[in-house]
Amino acid sequence: RDAPLQNISINELIEPTKDRNGADIEWICTSAKKFALERHIMSKASEDPAVIQDDLMKAVKETTERKY
Repeated sequence: RDAPLQNISINELIEPTKDRNGADIEWICTSAKKFALERHIMSKASEDPAVIQDDLMKAVKETTERKY
């Protein structure tokens, strides 16, 4: 919800999420926002944190490892 996105490639997310349901996608998005916030805190940047492709891919990996 209301998380800014930056340089996201939907095409790169199709294959690793093809067998996921809506709850899984929500979990991935929530995890990606967590990664973006952690990156933002570590960088001490002043602008709002944005979710980037790397955040989403890490979230896909994390949720896959925990689920399966």
